[in-house]
Amino acid sequence: MSNLSTEMTADFLSLWEEVPVYLSYGSVEIKVLLSHADRSRDLDLGGFAEKRTMGARALRSEIPPAMQPGSLVLVDGISYRVESIGIRPGLPIATIDLLEP
Repeated sequence: MSNLSTEMTADFLSLWEEVPVYLSYGSVEIKVLLSHADRSRDLDLGGFAEKRTMGARALRSEIPPAMQPGSLVLVDGISYRVESIGIRPGLPIATIDLLEP
């Protein structure tokens, strides 16, 4: 792992320990760092539909193998659908993109 990757991982882990927010997948609680939720409007049948997206970062080892794009999760009592799970080689951090269904 390069120095930059090592620094990024150390920074992530210190924030991850200090600011616990949990994402629930079934009975599994995953500690994550959340980005701010974004709201936008998409043109849909019958007019504009509000769309809320959010990003979460978690340790790859914390993500259950069964959690895949399309899975439903809860964050602060709000249901989201996993849109994608991004994993970069060499980093222990995964990015989870969430979309309000």
